[in-house]
Amino acid sequence: MGSFALITPPGTEMRRPSQPLRVLGIDLGTTNSTAAEIRWDPGDADAPQVRCLEIPQPTRQGTFIGELVPSVVALHQGQVWVGEGAKDLRARVKEYDLELYRNIFWDCKNDIGIQRTYQKAPAGFRSAREVAGHVLRFLAEAALADDPTPIRQTVVTAPASFQASQRQDTVEAAGLAGIDLTVGGALLDEPVAAF
Repeated sequence: MGSFALITPPGTEMRRPSQPLRVLGIDLGTTNSTAAEIRWDPGDADAPQVRCLEIPQPTRQGTFIGELVPSVVALHQGQVWVGEGAKDLRARVKEYDLELYRNIFWDCKNDIGIQRTYQKAPAGFRSAREVAGHVLRFLAEAALADDPTPIRQTVVTAPASFQASQRQDTVEAAGLAGIDLTVGGALLDEPVAAF
């Protein structure tokens, strides 16, 4: 199985998976977000394979592909833009009649857990939790588009300084994205995730 070590909480029984395992890790950031995956096939003698995902991000000029996805969401011409496409629109807010917290959103992670409402925004974009849900959904869907192999578990990171309400909002944002962190998933503190 290689020379890597697995760390488990004391008293936890470690069972070797009987089928291939794919786990998605998402770092939901204030400025940028990213996704990585780990794959392990118990029938393969090699160590698990870990990689950052190259995420295709539609823009008005074409598709940008990169590991970092700007945590920017925009509503423009009947389309939801996430990542580089929304970041490009952010640079042209006046030209495209975009207004922060009405139809373009950035730095929303700073509002997670404080119950702020974006009153000018349409339904589904009225809170930081809902905007974060769009970023998380975009990343999870990109992972499945890259490879349709089912994801057994998804882990989303949160700053270690997040309070209970911020953690709850992050879990709910994941739920809005179709990611259930309460069953087969986890909210992980960033320092632990980095480890």
